[in-house]
Amino acid sequence: MNDNLIILISAIAGLISGTIASLIAPWVNWQIEKVRTRNQYRKEKIKKWRMEIERSSSFAEFLQTSTYTELKHRFSKEELKRFSSSHISIDRNPDVNTKKRYAARFHEEVNKKEKEWKLI
Repeated sequence: MNDNLIILISAIAGLISGTIASLIAPWVNWQIEKVRTRNQYRKEKIKKWRMEIERSSSFAEFLQTSTYTELKHRFSKEELKRFSSSHISIDRNPDVNTKKRYAARFHEEVNKKEKEWKLI
């Protein structure tokens, strides 16, 4: 009787652990794939932002990009006002240092976002 009880308990424990493992393993794999996909998307987003910042021939052109739209919420209202009011003078009087300063400011925000997303 004692041996039969041990065999029955072992069989039930094996059935329960097998069922749990068969349910947990796919869920764990799905979670890993979800994180991997999210990180890949974020890396591509960072790359796209950097390319648009560099590629824009003028600040006015950059203000029309999706990168500006996606990053503008990270700036204060005063800074956004300076960007939008001074882009006209920047583009009419193309001071390379001013353009570089604005581009550097946006690169700074992209770098912060990259750290926030723990991509570096």
